[in-house]
Amino acid sequence: MKSTFNEREYIQSLPGYKEYETTVDGITVYYSENELVARFFYGKSKKSKLSYRYANLEKMICRIEDRIKTQFDINVAKEERKKSDAIMAKENRAKVKVGDVFHTSWGYENTHVEYFQVVARRTATQVLVRQIGQTQEDNGFMSGRAKCTPDIFIGEIKKCTIDKYGNLVKADEYGHKAYPGNIEDTHHVSWGY
Repeated sequence: MKSTFNEREYIQSLPGYKEYETTVDGITVYYSENELVARFFYGKSKKSKLSYRYANLEKMICRIEDRIKTQFDINVAKEERKKSDAIMAKENRAKVKVGDVFHTSWGYENTHVEYFQVVARRTATQVLVRQIGQTQEDNGFMSGRAKCTPDIFIGEIKKCTIDKYGNLVKADEYGHKAYPGNIEDTHHVSWGY
């Protein structure tokens, strides 16, 4: 059975504990000047991540300020990463053109490769693709190299989303991701007994 104890609510109800005032998102601190204890909650967590007892009030306040500054720096880094990810996603999605070839590669003892060709752009983040054929050349015991055969369609049109890295999400019936390539690329394939 899952515990329903909410430490955050419990601490708020204790006499002598106050919430430390801060405008930084992602951190809440409850402290007691009498007990010289600070409890740090991150995000919406009901359980404290850190709980410390300090030698004096000055050290406690200094440590609280230090943790809040660290959380502020984390928040700034997250925002910068979010902006750079948005720029990267826009650039990578814009690179996908009609006629581009993508491939999946999956399996354990058997390595399966499937090829897909973009037949239309729907939106900035979606394309229509069709599975295309491939040729295989044996190059060892139960293994070989596969190469796509562009414009030789074997599957129905399927809608795919382009992720921020320029890959196709859920390209095949099993939900595998498809990676960009070109028509000259070959990929390892293998088959079982």
